[in-house]
Amino acid sequence: TFPYMHDGRFMRLKEVIKHYSMLHDNPKLSKELKEIRAFGDHEQKDLLSFLYTLSDKEFLFNKRFQFPQ
Repeated sequence: TFPYMHDGRFMRLKEVIKHYSMLHDNPKLSKELKEIRAFGDHEQKDLLSFLYTLSDKEFLFNKRFQFPQ
């Protein structure tokens, strides 16, 4: 698995999507962001499926694009 969350809290993309979908319940969130409708289960699955189509293994594993040693 790969850590997708910037702070390492979540190890799966599915967990990140669920987290962001539930942000409207956070009391510290700005008024504008609270107005955003949360994704339902079906929408979360659709988003996850879409994001997995964006993987480009040729780019990800190409040594020309790796961090300098």
